[in-house]
Amino acid sequence: MPSNRDYYDVLEISPGANRQAIAGVVLLALLTVSVSEPLARLVAARNVALGLANAVAAVGFAVFGPVRWAAAAPLAAGFLLGGGLGPGLPDDEPATESMTEMTFMTTRVAR
Repeated sequence: MPSNRDYYDVLEISPGANRQAIAGVVLLALLTVSVSEPLARLVAARNVALGLANAVAAVGFAVFGPVRWAAAAPLAAGFLLGGGLGPGLPDDEPATESMTEMTFMTTRVAR
């Protein structure tokens, strides 16, 4: 029988992801009250702004941080390949309970 801590481990999200989500919500709220544009344009502007911020952070980390390039290169190749091919794959399979369990298990293993 798993302990309560096991469930918390599965549901825990990295602090970086929390900050990114909060930044997106706050920026969209600020844009909504300060600019009179359709919501789709505001979301696009938010995505561009956060994308540029992430790009600057990534370049800064690549230049000044301890990067293991031997591990980063295949990881980047996988991200680019999956990001390019993934959206084109058909999504005909409905979500099932086993898929949800697999997602939780993957999250736990990734930690």
